[in-house]
Amino acid sequence: MFKYFLNIRSSKRAFTLVELLVVIAIIGVLVGLLLPAVQAAREAARRMQCTNNLKQLALAAHNRHDAMKKFPAAFEDYLPGSTTAQLSNPDWGWGVRLMPYFEQGSAYNLLGATGPTQLDAMVLACSVLPGDSPISAYPTQFQGFVQVTSSVIPVFQCPSGAGAVQNLFGFSDPAIYRRVEGVGRGNYIANIGVTTNGGALAGDSGGPFIYQMELGFRDLVDGSSNTILMGERARPRITNDEVTWLGTPKSVGNGAHGKRVTGSAQYVINPIIQGADSVFSFSSVHPGGANFAFADGSIHFIRDTVQFGWHRTDRTRWGVYQKLAHRNDGFVVGDWE
Repeated sequence: MFKYFLNIRSSKRAFTLVELLVVIAIIGVLVGLLLPAVQAAREAARRMQCTNNLKQLALAAHNRHDAMKKFPAAFEDYLPGSTTAQLSNPDWGWGVRLMPYFEQGSAYNLLGATGPTQLDAMVLACSVLPGDSPISAYPTQFQGFVQVTSSVIPVFQCPSGAGAVQNLFGFSDPAIYRRVEGVGRGNYIANIGVTTNGGALAGDSGGPFIYQMELGFRDLVDGSSNTILMGERARPRITNDEVTWLGTPKSVGNGAHGKRVTGSAQYVINPIIQGADSVFSFSSVHPGGANFAFADGSIHFIRDTVQFGWHRTDRTRWGVYQKLAHRNDGFVVGDWE
C-alpha cells in the first residue's frame, strides 16, 4: 500500500525550465501585440481631446465675433488701434482676447489685460525676480498676472503635444520674465496666412488673424468652411520660439516674435528640419498630420501629405494647403480630404 501511494506521488512533477521559458515567451508575445493597441487607443483619446480644445477655441472666436463683430487681432501693438507699427513693443495675443468667451473671464481679469498697463511693462516689472519665486514676492498689482501666466489652462494645450513645450521658461528674448512652471504654455496658433513677410509675421498675409487688425466673417471671401482659423504647433523649439497664448515677447533688436502666437502655410506641416520651417509652421505629434479649426467652427485633421505648393507672387502655383490658409485667394478647393 505504501508503495502504491509513493508511486502516485512520484508521478507528479514541476514545470521544466524549457516549459517555463516557452510560457514566458508566449506572454511576451501577447504583451507585444497588445501594447501598440493600447498606445493607439490612448493617442486616439488624446487626439480627440485636442479636437475638443480647438472646437472650444473656434466657438470662442465665434462668440467674440458675435459680441464685437470681429475676430481679435493675431497680436497687438503696444498701443492697440494705433496706425503706426511698433513691433518692438509687444502686446497681448489672440488667445488672451478669447479668454472671456470660453469661461476664462476670471483669468482674463487677473491678467490685467483690460487695464492701462501694457504687457511689455508687466513683463519688465516681473523680470527682477528668479523664476522659482513665490507669487507673493511679486508686486501686488502683478501677482494675478504671474498666477495666470504660470498656470496651465487646459484648453490651450494638446494632451499629446504638451510635453513638447515644457522647456518654455521665459517670455522675452532674452528671457527676462521666467517661471519654472513655464509662461503661458500652449500648443495652438492662429493662421496668419500664406507668407511670413520676411519673418516678422506683420502686415496682411491673407489669413483670418493678422497683426494689429481685427477681421470678421465678411472678410472671409472664400467662405468660412474653406478658411483655416487656427491649428497646432507641437514641435520642440528653442526658448524664444515656443508657443504661448499670452502674446508676442520683445526681442532685443528684432521686434516682436509673432511666430509665438501665429503660423503660416508657407512651410509644410510637420517639417523634419528644425529651422525656419518648424519655427513658422503648423505641426503636431499626432501621426500623419495636425488638427486645424476652420472658420465655420469645424475641425479637420489635415495630413502632412496634403498638396503643397508655395510661391510668393504666383498664386496659381499654390497647393490645397495654401488655398485653405488664405481667406480671399478666389480659388475653388473642392473635396480635399
